[in-house]
Amino acid sequence: MADWVKRMSASMINRIIVGIILAAVVGLVVALGGVVLMAAALLCMAGTMYEMYRAVKRLAPTIQLWPMVFYVIISSVGARFWGILGVVAAFLVAVMVVFAQKILEGKLDFEGILFSVFVLLYPGLFASLLYSLALMPDPICRMGVLMAIFMASMPDMFAYFTGMAFGKHKMAPVISPKKSWEGALGGVLGGLVTGVALYFIQSIFGMAIPLLDFVLLGGICAIAGMIGDLAASLVKRTIDIKDYSRIFMDHGGLMDRLDSVLFVAPVICLYFFLIA
Repeated sequence: MADWVKRMSASMINRIIVGIILAAVVGLVVALGGVVLMAAALLCMAGTMYEMYRAVKRLAPTIQLWPMVFYVIISSVGARFWGILGVVAAFLVAVMVVFAQKILEGKLDFEGILFSVFVLLYPGLFASLLYSLALMPDPICRMGVLMAIFMASMPDMFAYFTGMAFGKHKMAPVISPKKSWEGALGGVLGGLVTGVALYFIQSIFGMAIPLLDFVLLGGICAIAGMIGDLAASLVKRTIDIKDYSRIFMDHGGLMDRLDSVLFVAPVICLYFFLIA
């Protein structure tokens, strides 16, 4: 126990403080709902795409920003009027436009096309599903966003502390040296616990989602969140950057904070679209 306490570095304490502040902001945004919630989700989509664009530009200098701006506009409109189908249609249109531009310019720039499509897909398409979730009817939008945030962040916290206390077997040492299989198991357990907690919280929003659905979603989202975290780390390792930006100082940017949420939000969005 003494060693575990000693490893509670100043950085970890700062991480907890930032987490509490962000949790309070999320709580306020969800409580307000409506335009505030939609604006916050749209800002997350635009911000994560811009950070990823800046990152991959190191590998593909010919990549341009305008396809990302174009996608934010048409996907937000598509989500507003046609939901998930509108988002998918917007993604396909944006990809076609990227190809069309290179064809009209007569440039053999496959690298620029490839990386443009990558940013449109990740985080673009993923983040647009978070925005689609925020556009769903109330109270689904508020409960859905709350589920996406906490089913991503709580398993991550469980995984962090479990890994710190018991982690011995590395999960992906090249991508994220500190992550362990023991921490991953703790994260899945955290997802199940979070699901049960949200089952009781949902009454505040007047919803009645079955407990089994919450438990299953908690486990699935815990795994999805871990993949999202490692996916963002994989990109950073490949590009050789520490953080996507510095808007949260030592805790990186929107991509660094939302990496898990970007993979969890589509799961929640599809649940409400297909099942609920």
